[in-house]
Amino acid sequence: MTVRTYRYRAYRMKQTPDSEPLLLFSAHALEIEAWAGIPQRGRLGGGETVGFQRQENDSRVRELAGFFNEPRNVVQNPLLCALQNETSVVFNESVAGSEFGELEITAEALSELTLLALIQKVIAGLEARMPNLAAQPIDQARLAEVVRCASELHDLAALEESDADTDEPDYENDEDEEAESDDDESAGDVASVLLTEETQLVDFYQELKVRADVLGRLSSTTDLDELLGFSKDAMISYLQPVVLVDGQHRLRGAITSAKMAAESAKGREEVRRAIDEGVEADAG
Repeated sequence: MTVRTYRYRAYRMKQTPDSEPLLLFSAHALEIEAWAGIPQRGRLGGGETVGFQRQENDSRVRELAGFFNEPRNVVQNPLLCALQNETSVVFNESVAGSEFGELEITAEALSELTLLALIQKVIAGLEARMPNLAAQPIDQARLAEVVRCASELHDLAALEESDADTDEPDYENDEDEEAESDDDESAGDVASVLLTEETQLVDFYQELKVRADVLGRLSSTTDLDELLGFSKDAMISYLQPVVLVDGQHRLRGAITSAKMAAESAKGREEVRRAIDEGVEADAG
């Protein structure tokens, strides 16, 4: 899988002597999109089962994009992010003991994975943080319902007659034993933020397990982008090294503004000039 590392000059600070450090830095909106997940609340059967951010408001995004398109406008509120994978986010001091340094964020190209692989990774992450979830058996009634719905919506008639083993897949990995020793209530456990009792964690876990079972029955050549409300984008939000806690619409507005600028006559002219000058596509 493709891996890319993003680097930013950063300043480390603490609000109080005993608080966790905060890192202040600046990043392009399109880069933030590449390494920050934005889990959104989704509804299945009338209940909230995934995410914690409110659903995206398209009109609000358009308003903010228009605001960003005015060169004189500025936004004074920062985006607030939290670590989701501490090993992928590193602060390197410029000199020993300095509060200035470089922030490194390493992100995998998760979009290269199949929906099944993404769901399996989310399941493994949840079980590592909360081992008691692994003891939850698949709800066979819910499984049968999802098989029926998937067969109708995606024309996957083979699911109805599948003789595939319905035993629960093994999502354990070499890191589980170490992860189980961690305190489930630790401040660094982003799962406690993303998935609380309020978002019906057990139901969410069940929906993941059921969809993994269904996807596992399909031909290896079948690669769906979405299965009954669970999409690749939604799963990737849970697997990014950073999660966006506040600023969802500001970020989406900035991304939309940047894309609008790139598609404008002026933007296309700048792209042509960069190509003529031999500028690499990923150059800053």
